[in-house]
Amino acid sequence: MSRQTTIGTPVVLEGTGIHSGRPVRVRVSPAAADTWITFIIATPAGPVPLRAATDCVVSMERCTTLGCGSARIAMVEHLLAAARGLELDNLEVAVEGEELPILDGSALPYVEALKSAGRVELSARRRPCALGEPLAVAEEKAMISLVPSRRFRLDYVAHYPHPMVGTQGVSVRQGDDSFERAVAPARTFGFIEEVEELHRRGLALGGSLENALIIHGDRFSSPLRVPCEPAAHKCLDLLGDLALLGRPLLGHVTAFRTSHRFNVQFVRALAAALDGARRRDTTRTEHQEV
Repeated sequence: MSRQTTIGTPVVLEGTGIHSGRPVRVRVSPAAADTWITFIIATPAGPVPLRAATDCVVSMERCTTLGCGSARIAMVEHLLAAARGLELDNLEVAVEGEELPILDGSALPYVEALKSAGRVELSARRRPCALGEPLAVAEEKAMISLVPSRRFRLDYVAHYPHPMVGTQGVSVRQGDDSFERAVAPARTFGFIEEVEELHRRGLALGGSLENALIIHGDRFSSPLRVPCEPAAHKCLDLLGDLALLGRPLLGHVTAFRTSHRFNVQFVRALAAALDGARRRDTTRTEHQEV
């Protein structure tokens, strides 16, 4: 079993929040073993720690938002995806602002910053989650399934009834460069009609052609960075939301047409299944000892 990891030195990223349009500053620092990824939110009453876990999720509208009391931090999924794609287990993320910066719309700036900070192995062993039986959650047209595996793999399929998108698929596998090469560079995206409606409602105030891929009826707003970029970004979002399990995951995940709300629903179902399996194992052991 491998050892837990963190980064070697702190790194700072600054940018604009895509929803608020306000400046944001983030400092990512090394963290001790078994602390996982924790966001430190500045509030008038003092700093509030928010662990990346489903218990802290307070909103899944267009992004994943963590909160406790008056403390809130939105748009955590891109940083979480970068951390998990690089197999970093423990980070402390201090945020000055109400959401993480959108940067270029992808996870790539986070990946580059975290890699520049170096990788440190800690003395504690990594304790991944592994479910011993298949699990599937489906709702209308969305689906996520997990089958047991000794390694992590994520296959994502997106489908939009649009001539520029259609059906697309992308995969991430533990132990190779598939995340950095095919998923991390994928930008957040939107259809032109959707973007116009958001602007009318005073939303997406920090969105621009520099941090989003806009899909028109017959063209993209800029050249694609990776093949199947919309599917790759949806895969990126799911990878970040899977970090809300609170530990690394082993297993083969297959997903189709998901949202942040559905991703979190699956993680909660998976956490319940893992807890049920643990309780059964504990009961079986107690009976054997008797």
